[in-house]
Amino acid sequence: MRKLLLVISLFLFVSGQLNAQLSTNWSFTSGGANLPTWFGTANTERGMTYSKTNNQMLVVVRNGGVTLKALDAQTGLEVTNYDQTGVSGGTFALNDAEASHDDAKVYAANLATSNAAAFKIYKGDNPTTAPTVAFSYTAPVTGTRMGDNLCLVGNNADNSAKFLIIDATRNMVFILKTVDNGNTFQLQDSVQLPALTFGGHPSVFPIMNDMGVIEGLITNSSGKNVLAFNLAGQLIGSIPGGVIATGTTAIKGFNTNNMFYLATYQFGAGNENVRIVHVGDNPLLARTYTVTTSLGANANANGSGDLSFNVRPDGSVDLFILGTNNGIQSVNLRFPFFVNGRFNEHYNYIASKQNTNSGFGAGMELKKIGYSFDTNHVYVAVQGKLDRTNSNGIVVLLNFDNIPGLAAGQSLGGVPGGGHLFGDATNPNWKMGDEVDMAFVINPGGNDSVAYLDAAKYFNGVKTGGFIGSTYNSGSASQGPSAPGIFATNAITFALDSAYDIGRGLELKIPFTELPGINPNSNIQVAAFIVSNTAYFSDLTLPGNLTGGNAGFNPNFGTLPGGPYFTAFYELPVEMVSFSANTNGNSVNLEWITASETNNRGFSVEKSFDGSNFVEVGFVAGKGSSSLMNKYSFTENNAGASVVYYRLRQIDFDGTASYSETIKVEFSAVPAVFALSQNYPNPFNPSTSISFSVAEEGMASLMIYSINGELVSSLFNEAAKPGQLYKVQFNANNLPSGIYFYRLTQGANVVTRKLTLLK
Repeated sequence: MRKLLLVISLFLFVSGQLNAQLSTNWSFTSGGANLPTWFGTANTERGMTYSKTNNQMLVVVRNGGVTLKALDAQTGLEVTNYDQTGVSGGTFALNDAEASHDDAKVYAANLATSNAAAFKIYKGDNPTTAPTVAFSYTAPVTGTRMGDNLCLVGNNADNSAKFLIIDATRNMVFILKTVDNGNTFQLQDSVQLPALTFGGHPSVFPIMNDMGVIEGLITNSSGKNVLAFNLAGQLIGSIPGGVIATGTTAIKGFNTNNMFYLATYQFGAGNENVRIVHVGDNPLLARTYTVTTSLGANANANGSGDLSFNVRPDGSVDLFILGTNNGIQSVNLRFPFFVNGRFNEHYNYIASKQNTNSGFGAGMELKKIGYSFDTNHVYVAVQGKLDRTNSNGIVVLLNFDNIPGLAAGQSLGGVPGGGHLFGDATNPNWKMGDEVDMAFVINPGGNDSVAYLDAAKYFNGVKTGGFIGSTYNSGSASQGPSAPGIFATNAITFALDSAYDIGRGLELKIPFTELPGINPNSNIQVAAFIVSNTAYFSDLTLPGNLTGGNAGFNPNFGTLPGGPYFTAFYELPVEMVSFSANTNGNSVNLEWITASETNNRGFSVEKSFDGSNFVEVGFVAGKGSSSLMNKYSFTENNAGASVVYYRLRQIDFDGTASYSETIKVEFSAVPAVFALSQNYPNPFNPSTSISFSVAEEGMASLMIYSINGELVSSLFNEAAKPGQLYKVQFNANNLPSGIYFYRLTQGANVVTRKLTLLK
């Protein structure tokens, strides 16, 4: 959804470790002192899974008897127990569970530690039907251990479902297939791994290609690093212990936002939680993305735990976690926009490399350009890498069609105050085929740990330049410049991850306050190049297809063949309005407005009792694509608490989502008086909350005026009732700093207050 009058996205910036947004769906843990009565603390609960079809979390319970317990995945509350008729044998009759990905079948397996008893996988079609044996295997040697962790991938409907089963004693992984839609499984293949591959509580997850074919294995067990093998059993990689420690088990993987993540259960003091790691082509370059909170501090001598996941249509992920002796939990992992050099956000990719050019050598690369926006910022990403042994850099050039810059064909170098290529006086005559408004260049300066960002502005054809700042090239974000100059203090946020892998490189965040002239119809063009600090251009360009070698000194990218060397124009809408909540008794009415919509599936209305943990309480369908202004509303008849919080999650048909700001609603006896409260916060930037009440029923209006008496915004203009507290949000992102007035009017009653916008 592009032109959304309410485009109030959540921006998360954390100095230090940069985490995704984690919210708790529900939690029953020793740390929360609310362990379920059925959950034991004597190493009895070790395995679980999530059933998407049933929307249930299935837990193998051995505390007080063996059962497979089904919990409501949305609340964590008990639903039913599965029939266990005929389940017997093994060291434990049941130890772990898995669920089909496309039907209601659930599977549970025993733990077999001797060939005196067969390893069995049971299938259950529903809770009230006795399970059947889907697979049985008796090991040919004594002491064989099977059943610590099951892994199921693929679908039953097309017989692509596969079980991966570990024989820890013999360091083998069995791959099972189905030919009858998941009713039974049979051996398809076995992979012999090197001696001592597995430690305690071993687990495995497949490496699969785009066609769903298993091409390798990832193993994880206590006391061992996470390892990757091909199907010949040869080691092909490992994740460093500094990223995933050896005190981890129960590995699983998932894809979201075109990224692959591994999640693993961490046990021991200070842990009993899940670590999520972004993994690209090279496992040595894996990066921790986030870590969930601890379930508790009860001893977990076996190092056992389990996890499962559900990827939602909007790209967020529900994680279901079991920690032996410490409880169960479900958390939601979202990927809000924040600059971290790793591109884990919803970028729109608008240019990709068109050739195999190598520029100045194998140490550098350009792959993709992406952009996005929220209410207050534009984001630009360049996927690529830099050689940290020299000062060659990635330069990014931007053109906004509503900002006058330097026209096409004009020299862009020789910028006063400019660094890197911008300030080179010997070769200043490099040119573009399109107008340029501003540009950034980042380079490592021959430094193995720090990168440096310089910028140039060409507003109204005037060249100005300045140093923005430095950042560690490991993906952490920085802000600059340190003092006002080419931009306001700390206006630009930037990051570089030079450990090149999938989805890593340079990210920039530019506030709209640094882009005068931006309006609801603005568009953006982007270009990127690899270039030396003496303005010598390589043949690595985004976009464009430069042939015949490097572009060299003083190229004119408006006349060079292989262009264009700028992307097309892409929408950069900047529109906003209030998002309001009104109360009536214990009911809440939410209202919001959109302008022309594109691809809008609708709005998920989310509520929280603490302002952090949100659940969906309703959905309002969107208009799809519309050029008209549309007003929406949602009413919850019983808020359920004296203080509640609401937010909107707008979802496109392609699953892309954005968030509104959070509204706090307080229920109290509201006197029937005509009153207008002072806005909070005040001063504010860029949004503030205004509350009012009225003495009688009738039309009321709340308007914002400039200090010159000009109407700036109409926040409320409809019938109001006594005994209700009305709250509206005023967002002044597109207004300059200064003093404004807000006026409440109903009939002959008028009250005016002052508010201050301070940017």
